[in-house]
Amino acid sequence: MRLPHGEGYRQLLESAPDALLVADLHGRILFANQQTTRIFGYLATELTGQTIETLIPARLHQAHRAHRDGYAHAPAPRPMGIDMTLVAVRKDGTEFPVEVSLSPVQFDGIPVVCAAVRDVSWLQGAREAVTRANYNAQIAMLGQRLIGARELADIAAAAPAITAAALGADASVLYVLDTGLNELQARGSFGIPGELLPSLGFSTPPNNVPAAIIGSPDVVTIEDFNAEIRYACTSRVEATERRRGIGIAISSDDGPVGVLLARFRQERIFSEDDRNFLRSAANIVGSAIKTVHAEDKLRHAQQLEAVGQLTGGIAHDFNNLLTVIMGNLQMVEEDIAGNDAIAQPVDAAIRAASSAAELTRKLLAFSRRQALRPRPIDVNELVGGMLEMIRRALGERITILADPAPSLPLAFADPAQLETALLNLVVNARDAMPSGGRLIIETGTRLLDADYVERVGDVRANRYVMIAVSDNGTGMPADVLKRAFDPYFTTKERGQGSGLGLSMVHGFAKQSRGHVAIHSEPGCGSSVSMFLPVAAEIATAQVPSPERTDATGNEAILMVEDDEEVRRIGARFLADLGYRVYQAGDADRALEMLGVHPDIELLFTDIVLPGRYGGKELAAEVRHRRPDVALLFTSGYANEATQGIDTLPANLLDKPYRREALAAAVRAALDRR
Repeated sequence: MRLPHGEGYRQLLESAPDALLVADLHGRILFANQQTTRIFGYLATELTGQTIETLIPARLHQAHRAHRDGYAHAPAPRPMGIDMTLVAVRKDGTEFPVEVSLSPVQFDGIPVVCAAVRDVSWLQGAREAVTRANYNAQIAMLGQRLIGARELADIAAAAPAITAAALGADASVLYVLDTGLNELQARGSFGIPGELLPSLGFSTPPNNVPAAIIGSPDVVTIEDFNAEIRYACTSRVEATERRRGIGIAISSDDGPVGVLLARFRQERIFSEDDRNFLRSAANIVGSAIKTVHAEDKLRHAQQLEAVGQLTGGIAHDFNNLLTVIMGNLQMVEEDIAGNDAIAQPVDAAIRAASSAAELTRKLLAFSRRQALRPRPIDVNELVGGMLEMIRRALGERITILADPAPSLPLAFADPAQLETALLNLVVNARDAMPSGGRLIIETGTRLLDADYVERVGDVRANRYVMIAVSDNGTGMPADVLKRAFDPYFTTKERGQGSGLGLSMVHGFAKQSRGHVAIHSEPGCGSSVSMFLPVAAEIATAQVPSPERTDATGNEAILMVEDDEEVRRIGARFLADLGYRVYQAGDADRALEMLGVHPDIELLFTDIVLPGRYGGKELAAEVRHRRPDVALLFTSGYANEATQGIDTLPANLLDKPYRREALAAAVRAALDRR
């Protein structure tokens, strides 16, 4: 084909600011101006006769031919500035963004297309800068929304909406992994009706889109959900018009926790900025989910503590009743010896009472009264392993400083319960710094000497491994500090705290044969220190001395029990064994009798007593006045009530007890003197 020629015509083409290309409907280039040489690096003579795909990256040739053929069937003017940035390639192989306008014209009755090509590299850079600024703003908004999130619902409401707004997506879904069910559940969405959310849940590890994303180390793109052959798609998802997608796994230190997925109706080429936004969003959402999960665990632990408070009281009264029932049944059993007709139902009743006692022990084990599993642990290593989780839980407004002591000896404690206690202290510190601040976690060794023990009581003079959590928050006035460890005491607004956090720390430290101390001043902050036993100084269990096969005796025993029926049963058992028994219903009466009867050789006391002294305080006072008196405790509270009794050379007899168990425990306590 010959194009019109002439100096005026050529000057007109050469004066255009853009590269001008004339091609036939088959894509063959018929003419190129000098701007084409400047932009693409080809001489006009090099391009003449080549197809237009010469100026397009090879990976896009097939798609461009399809678009070109479609345009040839229905040519129409297409101006620049319709937000269609294309990719071109220079002679040296470098790619760059261009905008193209198309104009169908006739030369000598033959249709051709005149394409004006403009290099928009500068514009693309400006657009990318605007896009990055928008993404940064959306990331900041997401962080602001989630930093205070306390419920998964808060995360599920914010993350999909902000993701869709940032990416310009038609829909977005947040999936959260339920590890118990091994299932990804759609917990929040934007652009999808709420009633459809349950249908968007996916079990893992079947080969479906969210499962594939959660198993991928980076961003995953879906070109067309309806044509997807790599992964399965549910019919509900397939039916939507949102065909393209981009998603990323959400992870925490413990592994994957969910998926963030965006979907689009229109074609979309995903840039590295898009991917970077998703990566940043996933990091923020992962931190928020981890924090919520940690606080859920904390609330769960606090609920167990509350259950333990209730069940402990019930168990005490119930075990007293069982002691009376079993004691009376045993006495009846003696009186009917040889009468099988009556002995059988009595024996059945004794077995039922024993089963009831076992049920009570299980109820206590369900609550936080379960036995600890202490072992030697490296406290510095434990704290170091928790720092990242603590940073995420506290957020960016709080600076965290760790000050581990070098050459720290191993502590002897339950590591899982120690982590929970430390998390309690950290959350308390965070709540005391609503506007941000500084938190310091310090470790070291401390000697609690005799003067300290005399001043505070309820702790053994010894060397301890210390963990201290200090903040520069609001601090506590004296009246609040005095009640800081009381269960259910809190200064927070209703619904903002249970008042169990510090009491749990206190209980753990005491049950671990340690100590906890708190110092606080209004406006200056607070510091809570846990003191745990040094593992190397924990004495190995002593081999008990051989017990006498004859469990009887004639020593004088002071029995202290507030329940009259339990006291009557116990005194009857002891008298039948040959012992002389003095009885008291509270600690004050017991101390009076101790002064009147110098022959008393054993204090047998319930741990829970009415009045100013409990059983442990009574025992300490008795040991102070009469160091020669042996000690034997009894309780229906299981582990919780026995905290601290290891500071005294004493035994513990669980309620309900049978006569044989009482006889053996009394004889062993007396013989070990």
